[in-house]
Amino acid sequence: MIKVTHPLTTALTTTIKTDLVAIDTLVDPILIPLNKTQKKGLVGVGAARDAEVRAIESEIMEVYPSTIPDSFTLTDFQALDVEQTNCDALEAICTNLASTFKEHGAIIRNNRMLMSIAVLDNARLGAKNDSLLASSVKVITDTYLTHGPKTGITTFNIANGGVMAIAGLRNRKPIINNGTTVLTVLENSSSAALTLTINPGDSKLMPKGWVNAKVTNLSATNEGSFQVHI
Repeated sequence: MIKVTHPLTTALTTTIKTDLVAIDTLVDPILIPLNKTQKKGLVGVGAARDAEVRAIESEIMEVYPSTIPDSFTLTDFQALDVEQTNCDALEAICTNLASTFKEHGAIIRNNRMLMSIAVLDNARLGAKNDSLLASSVKVITDTYLTHGPKTGITTFNIANGGVMAIAGLRNRKPIINNGTTVLTVLENSSSAALTLTINPGDSKLMPKGWVNAKVTNLSATNEGSFQVHI
């Protein structure tokens, strides 16, 4: 699991929400509702086109003001320069904030999943002597962790704590964890830093060039299962 040094507590979330609502109130007046036709009609201006616009401003508008139509002035255009810069800066801040929340959420989901898997492993052991617990484990397994066979792929079972070599993997195809344990996958010649971790019921796309790999079952107590394209 990944250690969370600064949890997103309910109190902190409330404070952030309050501040965001206040910001939203400030931002709301600049909203200009556009219909679908208007949105489609907006001119796309990427980095190259933006550089062109700035060149026209500095090399023509400022030097030859007579080329500016009567519908606007150089001052009007320069005000738009400032507004565009302000808009880009605020967008970058908001994008960074959204990225922070998204990544933090992914870490929390990861930790919850791993904790739940550990509980389920213990529950399977305890279920041997507890019929009610066994019933709960069966319902969860049947509902969330049992998948029917898929065409074009091969299913393998892997012993608890086992390592299995798989050869002839098809390029850029997923490996599917259709079992109840956490698996790791690493191509034989790749750095350990590239190891893929696949939770039960999840899948990962095999990186380009991965043909021969080792699959490891991280559970010391339960058999795993996975599906690959060969």
